[in-house]
Amino acid sequence: MLSVLKRTFSWKLYCFVVLAGVLVILPNAQLMITEYIGNSLPAAIEHRQFDKLIALLAVQAGIFALIQLCIALNKILETQLSSQYKCLLEEKVHTKLSNVKITLLERSETHNQIMALSNTLQHLGFPLLKHLIQFAKSSLTIAVMLYVMRNVHWSVLAIIVTVSFLHVFAIRKYFRKQMEIYMQTSEPSRKAKYYAGLLIDRELVGEVRTFQLNSFILSKWKSLFFHIEKMQVRLTNKQDLLLGSLQMISQALQFMMLLILVLFTSFTVGTYLMVTQGLLQLQNMAHELVESVNRLQETSVYLPSFFKVMELEEEEQDERLLPFQGLKREIKLENVSFRYPNAASYALKQINIEIKAGEKVAIVGHNGSGKTTLVKCLLGIYDHYEGEIFLDGIPMRHYDKKSVRAHLSVLLQHFGKYPLSLRDNISLHDGEGGGHADRLLEAVRLSDASGFADGLPNGIETPLNPVFGDGVDLSGGQWQKIGLARAYYKNSDIVILDEPTAAIDPLSEDRLFEGMLAHLQNKTALILTHRLGICRQADKIIVMDGGEVVEMGSHDRLMSRGGYYKRMYETQAKWYVHAKEGDLYPVPF
Repeated sequence: MLSVLKRTFSWKLYCFVVLAGVLVILPNAQLMITEYIGNSLPAAIEHRQFDKLIALLAVQAGIFALIQLCIALNKILETQLSSQYKCLLEEKVHTKLSNVKITLLERSETHNQIMALSNTLQHLGFPLLKHLIQFAKSSLTIAVMLYVMRNVHWSVLAIIVTVSFLHVFAIRKYFRKQMEIYMQTSEPSRKAKYYAGLLIDRELVGEVRTFQLNSFILSKWKSLFFHIEKMQVRLTNKQDLLLGSLQMISQALQFMMLLILVLFTSFTVGTYLMVTQGLLQLQNMAHELVESVNRLQETSVYLPSFFKVMELEEEEQDERLLPFQGLKREIKLENVSFRYPNAASYALKQINIEIKAGEKVAIVGHNGSGKTTLVKCLLGIYDHYEGEIFLDGIPMRHYDKKSVRAHLSVLLQHFGKYPLSLRDNISLHDGEGGGHADRLLEAVRLSDASGFADGLPNGIETPLNPVFGDGVDLSGGQWQKIGLARAYYKNSDIVILDEPTAAIDPLSEDRLFEGMLAHLQNKTALILTHRLGICRQADKIIVMDGGEVVEMGSHDRLMSRGGYYKRMYETQAKWYVHAKEGDLYPVPF
């Protein structure tokens, strides 16, 4: 938090502080002028000499105008600084979240903390600094006013302190309860937001309407929404009742102050005017002081949510970690096991494999066999695995993750479909903004995306989401080709493709394989797939089942063994044969 405050200490903030200091002096100067006018008034009326009185009134009016000008300037600066601080604080939070360990982002507790912070972030940053300055300004102003009005009866001060204490106590209790509600409703709030989003999710709306799920989804949302609102309304009603009671007590105490002034004190006209005006200003300053104390207390309650998020564990970044220079010999996994948090069994069990540089390796297996988990360990997404992964004989944990990922191209099973142009969707990682036109066109060609890309309204500059601007919609197969083009464009020496043809029709699959094999020349490649046609082109096939490697070898070798791979292959082949003149023959798949 302090680092954000330091980064924004500009001339605007300096001016804000100076104006706050000026607003300490001017109200007290106005009180002294008021007293002087009141004391001069009887003599001016008696001798009918109003020149001096008019001059004093002009000075008083000038001070009043100057006060209003300072307040207006402070409001302008406050708006600008609030925006600046908000941007920097949110940037800090987003930067933090972009480096948090991915495994933490898969936990409900983490998302609850993020939701709680999103509800309280508006109270942090500049509001914290503003209330500190306001507290100092109000305290100084009140101290000077009390000195100026030192003839006021001591009981008036006691009444003001009593009212202030009651407000502080009441508001502090409210803010603590409010934070409890934020924490209790963070998960229901996320669920309610999710259900509401289902009604307009472009990928799910067809299913929602077809199965007529509108009422079901609305009932789920309504139940959560009213649960959240019920807690908030109950708290708000208690707050309103408490503050209303305090207002009545304050009015009664103020009436007592007037009685004390009338019955127990005697003033000249000037002193009476000064005290009457001063009491109003003193009440305003007392209210401002209480407000600043309350807001600081509010911040002290909300601030832990900020630190909880900022203290989340990040992906390891250590200058002592080695830079990865590219794969020279092999990737080797020794006794690698992995278990998801709170899971009873292991998703990976004692994996021992070796992938030589330049090899094309197919990893096959049914859903839940551990293929994707294995790849996420290789990508460093999951780093709390047991055993060791070696890159050229050095444990992967000893390498800087960013340098390893710089040498990786990947198509994940759930890849990003960004509302950007076709060019930007393919060249996302490119710091030059996709300036390598030849490389981009080659990636489009190898991924078999040229056919539909050439037909887009604005070619590769066409936005790919109809929700924004003049974007267009694409089929699942077309998006799959864009995902492949994205992996090809990066042109890394290690390529990992998770189900690269899952959404591709069989007629396009053959062309896609040709482009894939052309791109993977002289590269180390891991291809995770259910569709086994590409396996015949692989140097090595790793067969997984139940988190274990059950077979390993070439296509011909595994077929000759007659084991698990052969059964998978022959089972799938049944769907790729045609009857012709009484003969059965396999069609490439």
